Amino acid sequence: MEVLEINLTDPYNDDYFWKDPGLVRLNVPIISSNCKNLSSGNIGGVDISGSPFFFSSYRDKFISVGCDNLALINPMVVAGCKSICADESMIEYIKLKNCSGINCCITTIPSGIQVLNASFRSIKEENKVSEECKYAFLADDKWLSSGDITYKVQLLEYVPVVLEWTASEFITVDPDELRRRNSEGYPTLYGTKYYYCLKGYQGNPYLPTGCQVLHLLFFDC
Repeated sequence: MEVLEINLTDPYNDDYFWKDPGLVRLNVPIISSNCKNLSSGNIGGVDISGSPFFFSSYRDKFISVGCDNLALINPMVVAGCKSICADESMIEYIKLKNCSGINCCITTIPSGIQVLNASFRSIKEENKVSEECKYAFLADDKWLSSGDITYKVQLLEYVPVVLEWTASEFITVDPDELRRRNSEGYPTLYGTKYYYCLKGYQGNPYLPTGCQVLHLLFFDC
């Protein structure tokens, strides 16, 4: 994985609520199954469990490409989509932002996902594992809508996604303990909170040392 951007907005600025606080943007691999020139079975997938990060349900979309395709996010079947093809050759070049169930499909994801993998099944026979070439991945919605671009799916190895890293119900951080460390929680666009040091303090509220009094130095002129 390659980190592309880290966003940390100052809550004391007037435009705080119009920005995306506490985000990390990075490239993650595409998941593929039974595709030519690739190893058999599924390859790809990302596991960030045990970290303070999770995939952004606000910014990321789940996309799958393939024919007779029912794609499900694993290990928990919490989201998925399906696609059909009139002509299998059409799946080579796709405008991902226009996925609507023909050649490819797109859907939202639940909050708090830390493990990304996918399974592929046949629409016609839902209990049958699909043996055709399929692709699945999460992608940053802003990247998807950034231009009228046609992608050759077989050449895509990585796509950008957005991770949230706010203190939320999915991260085992005690809000009372964070407040005792001289910090305050600010709501984000996603219904979670990010904790900052109070004015007059500096440090990191997520560390045991918390936020310490900011000492000002005065010099005689």
